Amino acid sequence: MSGTELIIPGDKLPLQLPPPRHKGAEELWTRVIRLHDCLPPGVAGRQFLQAVAAEVNALPVDTAPPTVVATAFNCAIVGLIPGKALMHAHFVTFKKNNVPQCQLMIGYRGFLELAYGCKFLKDVQCEVVLTDETYRRWNDSNGARIEHELPIDRKVEYAAVQAAYCIWHGVAGGTGISVISRRELDKVKTKAEKKYGSVWGTDPIAMALKTPIRRAASRWKMTDRMGLAVTLDGLAEVGEPQPSQVPDDEPARPSLKDLPDHEMDLHDEAADVQGDDHPELLQDFLDEITKPGADLTELESKARRHVQLSSEQLEAILKACQTARKGT
Repeated sequence: MSGTELIIPGDKLPLQLPPPRHKGAEELWTRVIRLHDCLPPGVAGRQFLQAVAAEVNALPVDTAPPTVVATAFNCAIVGLIPGKALMHAHFVTFKKNNVPQCQLMIGYRGFLELAYGCKFLKDVQCEVVLTDETYRRWNDSNGARIEHELPIDRKVEYAAVQAAYCIWHGVAGGTGISVISRRELDKVKTKAEKKYGSVWGTDPIAMALKTPIRRAASRWKMTDRMGLAVTLDGLAEVGEPQPSQVPDDEPARPSLKDLPDHEMDLHDEAADVQGDDHPELLQDFLDEITKPGADLTELESKARRHVQLSSEQLEAILKACQTARKGT
């Protein structure tokens, strides 16, 4: 299957998306312009779409398509570029009824990007405390305090981590400290590994740093984007379904007869599945499938590309094509 070339509004050069590796990617590719439209001002559209394409194609091929689309739109509305390059956010999966479900997980750098972007943070320091390092925490009249001596040649490995902390100062004043013990980190790690497997295994130090940052973020300026990021990441941590931000105001799409290379007639064939909005589209495809000499491969390809077909309609069309092949 070939890639998809797009003209992004305001961008002179076309964007070439890679071929979709699975059905979730195929469904998302048909909505990438709408996805781009959901980005907040200041987020690089080309970079975002390229990063999303890479994250989506790396997902297991049997990932539930609606969760792939929902995760991409959640990421767009939060306004973070996913992937390992920036470590702002990641597309992760967990299994529900033995089917991978995609979710958005925010990285610690993503929380910092949102906080600095809304001009709330003046500065923030995040560190892990390793075995044998001098560390002391206390309270006095100036509030919570931390003393931590960091050796120059320290070797940072998760096995040696005793705690993780975040110290922040706001532009308009205010300061805070968030400290997470090793016992708490292990609880979060164990829970995440049961759901996602390799998230902590890929970069456990980054995940350890993120834990106190996310706790601190609940006290930062709660913009819509920050609030959504905190909510989504909290749900991802416990493996609960995330709310979908996919807009329901999709623009009109071409009908089947507007697609090239086929003449369409109507034919009546029993089908258990009928689309709520465009049942005639399913019937059009079923008509073509039953015609003598029908190009079933081409019809399957067109059905996969047609964005107004529901997943149930698409399944019915593919099943009808399989039945037609057996009859020839």
